Parts: sequence; structure tokens; C-alpha cells
Amino acid sequence: MARLVPDDIDDDLALAFGSAAEILTLKSLRDGLSAEYSVFHSIHWASASSSGSVYGEIDFIVANRYGKLLVIEQKDSAVYVDQSDLRVDYSSHKGKSIQVQVARNIGAIRREFQSCHLSARAIKNAITAFKHMR
Repeated sequence: MARLVPDDIDDDLALAFGSAAEILTLKSLRDGLSAEYSVFHSIHWASASSSGSVYGEIDFIVANRYGKLLVIEQKDSAVYVDQSDLRVDYSSHKGKSIQVQVARNIGAIRREFQSCHLSARAIKNAITAFKHMR
């Protein structure tokens, strides 16, 4: 069984903070994946600069123990293809680009991680240097 973050999801709390379909997906991921995986649900992010602020939310990030990540953006509405882009209609926004949304979310998380940690290239170079030192 996969580890959930946050781990205090019960039916009452879940329905208050997520869609019923997302909760079913969360439970399916938890029950269908082994303990080698962690499932992060409803990851909110925000970024502010002199040009304004942007914010978003990633529905799920599945992480394995090797640091590989899978980002899942779940839609509870009909998705369609328009000019080779995936789109969804909301009452407040018609034709929202899912590709733009996912790219913006992943970019924000990547920038935040890079500002807090070494880049993947720097880590790879350090490991390579260490191997040659032995």
C-alpha cells in the first residue's frame, strides 16, 4: 500500500477538500501501488514577482524511492482535442488548455525544487566525481 501525503484523508475530510472522483483516484493509487511509492495529493503552489503572482494546484504527484515523479492532472469534465491541444470547458473558462496548465504546474514545482536543492546535473556530476575518487 502506497503512503499518502497528507495521510489523514478520511471520507468526511476528503469530500470537503477534493472532488469525489479525485478521492476515488487517491484511494486507487494508495491501494494499487506498493509501499515503494508515495502519493502526494492536492499540492498547492504560488509564486510572486514584480509582474504579479501566479498560483496553481497539482492533483497528484506519485514518487518512487528513486526520486522519479509522475504528475497527474485529473479532469472531472469532458476533455477534447482542439488544434493538437487537450482542452476542457469550465463554467468560468471555456477551452482551458490542459497542456499549458500542466506545463505551468511542473515548471513552478521544478523552479521551487531547484531554488532549494542542487540541480539534477550538479548531483549527477558530484556522483560521477565521487565514483572516480574511489
